[in-house]
Parts: sequence; C-alpha cells; structure tokens
Amino acid sequence: MTGIERRVFILGAGASHGSGFNSYRNIKPPLLKDFFKTFAEFGYFRKYEREVTSLLDFLSNTFGWAKDALESGSPDVELVLDSLDAKLNETELHHSLPDYVREGMRCRNFKRIVIELIAEALHRTTWGGGFNPPKCPYHESIAKYLKPGDLIINLNYDLIMDMALINHNWDWINGYALPFDYCYRNHINKWEEIRVRNSHQFYYLKLHGSLNWFISTDVVEERGGDTKIHGDINAKNKLHLVNPASWYENPHLRTAQPGASYKNGNLRFFTQRLIVGPGRKRKYDMLVPLWNIAATQLKDVTQVFIVGCSLRENDQQLSSLLRDNIPWSSLENFIVVDPKEEVKSRFENVFGRGIDCHLKNMEEFSDFLQNKLVIAK
Repeated sequence: MTGIERRVFILGAGASHGSGFNSYRNIKPPLLKDFFKTFAEFGYFRKYEREVTSLLDFLSNTFGWAKDALESGSPDVELVLDSLDAKLNETELHHSLPDYVREGMRCRNFKRIVIELIAEALHRTTWGGGFNPPKCPYHESIAKYLKPGDLIINLNYDLIMDMALINHNWDWINGYALPFDYCYRNHINKWEEIRVRNSHQFYYLKLHGSLNWFISTDVVEERGGDTKIHGDINAKNKLHLVNPASWYENPHLRTAQPGASYKNGNLRFFTQRLIVGPGRKRKYDMLVPLWNIAATQLKDVTQVFIVGCSLRENDQQLSSLLRDNIPWSSLENFIVVDPKEEVKSRFENVFGRGIDCHLKNMEEFSDFLQNKLVIAK
C-alpha cells in the first residue's frame, strides 16, 4: 500500500460477544437483544426482586411490553433505555405539573436500575474470577497492531477493549479523549484531581459512554459535622474516571446505587454512571466532543473495519456519522466482521460501496490482522 494509512476500527456488541476468554459460568457478554435474558439467568430478577418487579410493571404498563417477553430478551436493552429517555423528555416538557414531576422521578429511577443491571451483567460475563480483568486475545490483536493516527470507535459499554489497550501501555487517564476532572487509580491512590493532560497517539472514542465513567449529580460540603450544599455550581457535572482494572477489583466501584458517593477533601460527590442509549438525543454535553472528534477524524481514513456492529435502525446518529464523513469512494479497504450475510448487504446498501472482505468471527479477524496488516506494514 502507498501513501498515509489511517484505519478506523468500529466495535459493536458482536465484538464483545465474540470475545475469546473464559468468563463466569462461560456466559458470553450478551448481545443487546439478550440482556434481559441474561439478567434472568444470573438471578438478578430474584436478587433485585423489588426493583425489577417495579421496573417490569412500569415497562409493561407504559410501553405495552409483556413481562414474559422482557425476561426472554425482547425488546433489547438499548430500546428500553431509549424509551425511558423519550418518556423523560416528555416529563421535562411539563415540569411544572406535579404528575409529570413524579413520572420523571420514576423514569430516572428505572433508568438507573436498567443501567446497573447492565453493569452487573457485563461484569459477570467479562470477569475471569477472582480479581482478574478480561483478557481477550482477539481484542489484544487489535491493540497490538494499532499505529499512530488510527481511530477506534467503541459502541460498547464494557471494558474488554480498554483492558487490551492497557496491556499495551495505553494511557487510560488521557486516552479517552474526554477532559475528566477526577480519576480513581487503585485502592491505595483513590480519587484524585487530574491536573496534567497528555497527548495520545490514537483516538479511542466510546460514543455511548462507559461502565467506568461517572458524572457528579450533586456535591455537598462537609465541615466539622455540618453538611451543606456546595455553593459552586461548577462542582456539579464533573467527569469521574475509574481505572478499568480497578473497576473489577473494587465492588463499590462496580455499582452506583442511589446516593452512591465518595469524599474528596471536604467535598462529597454523588455520582451516576455515564451511559446513554443509541437513539437518545444526546443530552449530555460532555459526550458531544467525542462525536465531533469522530466526524473530523473519519474524513481521511483509508481503511474501515466494522466489527460486530449491525448498524441498528434506531441509531440514526451513528449511521449519519459514518455515511457523511468516511470517504467511501476512495477507501482502500472496507472490511466487515459479522456472521450474518444480511449485515454485509445492509452496509453495502447504506454506504453505496461493496465490501472488500467479509469475515465471520473475531478469530478470523484476529488472523487477518496478523497475516494481512502486519505484512502491509
């Protein structure tokens, strides 16, 4: 190959589901349509019986989804998140009416329950036992062959790719391309303010958020036994980042129950996990820079690898991002990794370009990276 090569790796749920490691009870990270089924398999419906019963009643009464259908995996979990967000938007339009205020509070609580069920399911299905973070040979192959200027767009919430990057000396504090305010390194060096920003060799963009990202919703000041709301409005909406490895080691970091908080000096931060559904009108301003970076960086890529991403109909924002910014007519390579033939056809129809190589699974893709791209170097 000649000229400057810039590659983009776009990872969907199939990339995590096709991981090559032994997880708890050998259950793979679930596809979007299987999350509720996974919740049931792990006994979460019993463990959180009160919360889940209220959630299923709400989803059934509000959106008409049958409880048994939810437990069997229909609809998928991101559609549930999008539906809750749409309901929240509706309540915010009528924020002066008491009934809508109460409905909004219920929606926010149910959304938190769904997100924490997602976090627990992904922890169990990517956990090797003990305190061992996931180590997938296929994701490791992506990390191993990355070059300066490459771009990774990860649509998953889990930390499989993150751990692969860390195993290849990735700077996790600066590598997410977001200006985090605080980070948690480990159980010794706990929460600390991030004061030094370093550059990174490639962009790693998690456009839908991540399990180890949190945002402060409220901040109180504690002095001499007294507690008061912190007066600085800028203390709210601070971005908090947990070391991916520490997320597996500390159970308190894996969950964000109501009122989850930590103390830094005299300030106590109350946080919630930063995760959004694909169809949501992105209300979190802090995720907008990631989409802007992606749009800019995609304009001069020469090779596109779409791995386990089916380009769902409800993620119009992603479809537009890829269709409008990738130079499809001048690409050197367009490679899709997915077992389904219809996914290949869908991409060709959406982007108006034939696929150069269709690989069926992550193992084939890993072999391709090793045998094709290394030779190309």
